[in-house]
Amino acid sequence: MGIQICSTGHGEVDGLMRRASSLRALSASEIARLIKGMYAIPVLDPRRLSQAQSLLRGLGVRDPAVCRQIEAFARLDFARFMHRVLTRPPEPRRAVPAVPYRIDHIPSSAPKQRRPGKALIAKYLTIHSTGNPNSSARNERSWLTNTANDREASFHVVVDESEAVECIPLDEVAWHAGSGNHSSISLEICESGDRAKTLRNAVAVAARLLAERKLGTQQLLRHADWMSKNCPRILIDKDFRADKSQTWEWFTSEVGALL
Repeated sequence: MGIQICSTGHGEVDGLMRRASSLRALSASEIARLIKGMYAIPVLDPRRLSQAQSLLRGLGVRDPAVCRQIEAFARLDFARFMHRVLTRPPEPRRAVPAVPYRIDHIPSSAPKQRRPGKALIAKYLTIHSTGNPNSSARNERSWLTNTANDREASFHVVVDESEAVECIPLDEVAWHAGSGNHSSISLEICESGDRAKTLRNAVAVAARLLAERKLGTQQLLRHADWMSKNCPRILIDKDFRADKSQTWEWFTSEVGALL
């Protein structure tokens, strides 16, 4: 049960949450009243959880670890957690590393309609890994126009230890994720070379693609989130990780630190 420490009414709490969910800033005193009001609420119901998530987004709390914890606290007293989040010193943002980025679009005449030319307004970024331990970003780009390639699959961007290559314009559909084709940009991560360098580059490119579209890590998805695929296997399958710490949770946290 929550600790009664002030008389802030639920109505005022709701009003402050509505302001935050519309992405308008709250003053320090309003945040203080909100925190006190939350302490006076014994249990956070699902509706209030949704409001609290909007509040955190409105206040610029984008840490993916925090967002995951929000879900875990759905049936608990949320006030202490929220107080801890909002009163801790903000962590300094890391600079986004520069990754060489080459644009080499495949032609619209590419085999199997791999570049269909359909308009895309991206709401998500979908992460894949190539499934090929010997192929570079340039190799993957060349494969899209190789006559020996009999698959329809395509992708927007591929990244390796040295560079990123954009293969299909980011405002056009690529065939990479089933139902996610018409709402997401695809980023392929090469499995060759220095894995740590490749993943650092992938983190930087992912952060850039999200930031340019004003998206956050909530819109950062795996191929496996769209369909039954073990992809990106280098992040979600322990048998394909170069280091046990290189998990999907680690990847999203690294991307979030650059946003």
